[in-house]
Amino acid sequence: MNKITLRVLIVSAVLLFFFGMQVWLTATPVAPKRARLADFPAALGNWSMRTNDSLPDDVLAVLKPDDYLQRSYKSSTGPELGVFIAYYAAQRAGESMHSPKNCLPGSGWEPIERSTIVIGRDSAGNPLEANYFVVQKGTTRAAVIYWYQESGRVIASEYWGKAFLVWDGVKTGRHDGAIIRLVVPVEHDESPNHAVKAAVAFAQELRPVLPKFLPN
Repeated sequence: MNKITLRVLIVSAVLLFFFGMQVWLTATPVAPKRARLADFPAALGNWSMRTNDSLPDDVLAVLKPDDYLQRSYKSSTGPELGVFIAYYAAQRAGESMHSPKNCLPGSGWEPIERSTIVIGRDSAGNPLEANYFVVQKGTTRAAVIYWYQESGRVIASEYWGKAFLVWDGVKTGRHDGAIIRLVVPVEHDESPNHAVKAAVAFAQELRPVLPKFLPN
């Protein structure tokens, strides 16, 4: 086989691969059955719902979620915590959910600390990582934890989220996913550690409930 023929075969295989991917990713997505986030429990462990809010129309026009939840919860022994979940039934390759690391600065919140944090472990004992920020607006600070959830996976990296989106689209026809964000105020005279512990504790109560609303 000469070099020209080999190149033609390689180029043809690459084009066929991308054509196949395009067909899979543009096909009608599989829509898993799920409960509405409006029916999310008002109590999780020792956390009880305090507020159940709606997003303004201009924010909805930007985020365009298929379903969402914006609430605050208060534990019997800890601070009040804000939880936001946005669910997308049909993400597309090249698109991405709005990341808090971009949205928060646009709202006047500046990150003063950023890292990743373990919020639990999967069934095999592997750590589940989420993004962790401490943000500040004037003299007000807050601890923020967020992650992406796709087919039961807890994903911190936006890039891995996109990779799994392509994989799931090819393997199962699913393009759905969600972003989950937890925010806990940090008192003026406190370190963020107390707020972070509260957010992780809430995440551990939250995760077992999520599959009903964000299918595995």
